[in-house]
Amino acid sequence: MHQCVIPAKKAARPTEEISGEVARVIFRTETFTIAKLSTSACDPFADDITFKVDAPVAVGEAVTLRGHWETHKTHGRQ
Repeated sequence: MHQCVIPAKKAARPTEEISGEVARVIFRTETFTIAKLSTSACDPFADDITFKVDAPVAVGEAVTLRGHWETHKTHGRQ
């Protein structure tokens, strides 16, 4: 009899939603943008959040981000 072992699925990373305003564009190419999101309107004590998006964004633009957190070796939680 042949046995088939199916590996367990990895647990999905939790998805979060954060809204705010683009405070600063750090880097931009034709295919993606890295920027800082200000959430100070919701929480005046919150730090700006670094994010990467596969779209152009501009300073002052209101955006809603959906995704999961990653920890960059040099730049920390993003």
